[in-house]
Amino acid sequence: MKKRTPAPEKDPSGNTDEPMKLRRPGNIPLSTESDESVSEPVIPEETSSDEPKPTTGDDISENSGPTNIDETPEESESAVGKDEEQTDPSGTTDDVPTLPFFSEDPSLFRDSDDLIFPETVSDDPDIQDISAVRIRKGNTVFEPRVRKFSWLKPRHIITPLVALAVVLLFIFVLAIGNQNERAASPLLIRGIAVPNDEFSFMYHYVLLENGIDILSDSSREFLASSPENGFETYRDFFLDMTAKEMQTTAILYDDAIARGYSIEQTHYDRARDYLDWITQRAAAISVDTETYIIGAFGKNVTSETIRTVLARKYFAEDYAYGPKLEELRASDDQAEEAYLTSPNQYDQVSYRLLRIVFEDKEPSYIATAHLHAREIIEKIGHDQSKFETVAAEYFSGEDKDRLLQPDSTLIYGTRFSQIEDPEWRVWLFDPERRPGDCIIYEDGDGFPILICFSKRERQTEPLRDIRIVYMRREDLDNGISGIPESEIVPQSRILLHSISDEASLIALETEYKEWFAEGILSFANSTDTYRGKLNPAFDSWIFDPDRKSGNTTTITVEDGIAILFFVSVSDNPEWFDRVNTFIRMNNFEEFLFAKQEEYPCKFNELGLKDI
Repeated sequence: MKKRTPAPEKDPSGNTDEPMKLRRPGNIPLSTESDESVSEPVIPEETSSDEPKPTTGDDISENSGPTNIDETPEESESAVGKDEEQTDPSGTTDDVPTLPFFSEDPSLFRDSDDLIFPETVSDDPDIQDISAVRIRKGNTVFEPRVRKFSWLKPRHIITPLVALAVVLLFIFVLAIGNQNERAASPLLIRGIAVPNDEFSFMYHYVLLENGIDILSDSSREFLASSPENGFETYRDFFLDMTAKEMQTTAILYDDAIARGYSIEQTHYDRARDYLDWITQRAAAISVDTETYIIGAFGKNVTSETIRTVLARKYFAEDYAYGPKLEELRASDDQAEEAYLTSPNQYDQVSYRLLRIVFEDKEPSYIATAHLHAREIIEKIGHDQSKFETVAAEYFSGEDKDRLLQPDSTLIYGTRFSQIEDPEWRVWLFDPERRPGDCIIYEDGDGFPILICFSKRERQTEPLRDIRIVYMRREDLDNGISGIPESEIVPQSRILLHSISDEASLIALETEYKEWFAEGILSFANSTDTYRGKLNPAFDSWIFDPDRKSGNTTTITVEDGIAILFFVSVSDNPEWFDRVNTFIRMNNFEEFLFAKQEEYPCKFNELGLKDI
């Protein structure tokens, strides 16, 4: 912005001989004459309407500038010289002309085309009693620009708009604030905010997995109650469980991606199966899927949220139980060291057992039974293979015929945990025990129980991985819900024929989620199946040498029907797999524990308000 040139100083001598030139803005003279005797406002005589063409801004060049039309060239040069003397103290001449008085834009007298320049005494000390000067437009050199009259001035428009903008901004800030509160992250993992919708879904997913109906009022009351595990409410307990599960998923996901693994289509397919189940639930109450998801899992959750979160979760789980555990596999030296540390956990014993009883429980009969037991021990002479043939000499009829069958008294592959009697357990698993060692115990009546040790060995038969779906039979007499007797066999066949692979079997848990929730169907996965672990009726099918991955069958059990799916058989002996499982799980826990320090969790109370 340019500075204004200071107004000329007053003549200290008071000399007013020089005619006063009234100039309007731009240093343009308003009159060509002055009368010193005039004390009243001078009103020039009107001229004819034939006015000369006014000089416009285009007719005035920068070099010529506005001048008085009555000035002679000498006077003009003198005026220019005077202007040049009034310079800025810095030596720079101001381009803005000197104004002898200040006023607003000229205005017109009412009912007249005369221009008026109001001025006051403070404008010019040489003019004492001039209130207004009336000049006809025809006497001016430069035509003033008169603003067109308008009711809408800029400030009349801008001020309301600014006020409106402030109000709208205030409303917007409030709306965004509420939205941010609703969408605030409830959890930070490794300093990274977990999206509100993802945490909300996983929290309700964890509730469902723990048998809590997320839509019932009773569940809300339960979550508000206090548990006995150190948490203030069950809600806090399940929030903590959700955070830990998401933390583990984040650790495994990042580790898998870093090692070159990636989410596959099968993981998205499994997520789609879960969404299909949600769609069925939504259709049952006549709402669309997205509406149901919002009501059940949270206002910010969508089907895409569920698809993304579950695919990532399934991917992390498959990585954890597959490549990661293989990476943490025990070495041969580690396995052998672990075995020697606790051999009872990885060994099994085989022994022969014979009870000698009489119908008559008189002491003489009991004594006779004990005598026969001692004689059998003496006759086999530590050769446990003779046990049945020697013992058969003391029996008759069917009992004798049964004893003559090879290994008819042999109990094979018994584990430490399977022997209930502590005395038997200690004797059989004594490290000093040798084949042919025998001992006599007594039953409740005092009759002898003869045990002959056969062998001790490591658990060598490979473990089987079996998946089982149990279908419960309805029992109205005992108030047990289930599939009616007339429908259970056809229904089991429907399920059996729908199983084409392991993934389709797993999908049953989603497709029949209501039945699973009610206990009509139950799911089991035995990854370390050995003889005797499951129902004895299953062993002949499971341990058939011709059994292959993907084989299925149905077997009737006491309270319903079991659908069996053969997943796989291990390539390692059982003892190694058990040692390896122990070691790699320890390694896995150590891996997670170390990573948990790198992936700290922190709740955000603002975000939890909307969960």
